[in-house]
Amino acid sequence: MRELREALVSVVSSGTPPPPELIDRIDVGTEKYLNFFEKEIIENYIALGGSSCRFFEGVNGGGKSHVLRLLSRRAEKYKMLLVEIELSRLLSLRDWKNITHHILNNIQFRNNGRTISGFANILFELAPSNKKPLRHLRLRHTGFVNASDIALNGLSSLDNPAREKLKSFLSGEKIGAGDLKRHRITGVKNPLSERNAETVLNTILSIVFELGFTGTMMIFDETEDTFHSLRHSNRALIAANLMRRFIDASSNGIIKGTIAIFAVLPDFLPAASNAYPALGDRLNLQRPIDGAPGWRCPLLRLEDITTCKAPEEFLQKIIDKIVSQMPAEMGQHLKDKLMVEGDDVLNNVPGLDFRRPLVKRLASKTLEYI
Repeated sequence: MRELREALVSVVSSGTPPPPELIDRIDVGTEKYLNFFEKEIIENYIALGGSSCRFFEGVNGGGKSHVLRLLSRRAEKYKMLLVEIELSRLLSLRDWKNITHHILNNIQFRNNGRTISGFANILFELAPSNKKPLRHLRLRHTGFVNASDIALNGLSSLDNPAREKLKSFLSGEKIGAGDLKRHRITGVKNPLSERNAETVLNTILSIVFELGFTGTMMIFDETEDTFHSLRHSNRALIAANLMRRFIDASSNGIIKGTIAIFAVLPDFLPAASNAYPALGDRLNLQRPIDGAPGWRCPLLRLEDITTCKAPEEFLQKIIDKIVSQMPAEMGQHLKDKLMVEGDDVLNNVPGLDFRRPLVKRLASKTLEYI
């Protein structure tokens, strides 16, 4: 019951789903899809070196963040690296330099209960036990390959100022080759820039896979109408073209062991495709006329991946899930109270955005009994 309480407190206090390690406490309806995702996407594809892009579409409050937390939990379960990118005006799809810089500094994995964040710090953490040579790898950015190799195999020969220079380069800072040479770091040049950001990203994702990780999960969460606000503009073309190139890099083997997950608002992808038709060609946006697409489809709506199709069914299932984790003596009484609260929310929120206010109301009521 302690974990349930922590999960509910998180929902009430922040208005967002609980962290990945607690998210299963309040999840219903996604078990079958998650089993498919683990087996077919992670085990049979990403772990074997494949890369893929997946898009989940839903309204604000409809459960996108909840699904992202569930998938983050699976990344941790399979010892994947994870990085979350919140798309906004400050961190936009049309600026891959900033996105790559964010990934370099926020990619993380858990090791013996510790969270290691940042590409450079991950390499430093691996250095004592992982001496795999990297310089022979034929990847797109030689400078980042060589810098990563030094971080793994040559760190002991560097003094502290040199280590800081190497770390800065691997973190996406503008550190020139001359500056690095003065610290006895050779073969490392071309720091992250607008021109090479895509190449840097593709390179470090492949390095991660070569180091023995199951792969990397990148989660992009759209927080504004990115393409609607940019429709028919040059900025929309830039963003759509970069997304198209990332999809191509995933499908043709340039990137290894990576899954990019985009949680987007309704009509995001049609708007993106209008801005750049080649993107729509890559995604095959046509949905079957006679029902939901199969789970292998790259674009799924949230209702496609849940067995709880109706709001009333979701309400019943989530109440049962909560009550099952409570002492038996308060079961029916609590169930009746939660049903009253839930019915009130559904009556006042008739659209697809009912999940967030519903779960928050149920969490608040349940906490009165814990």
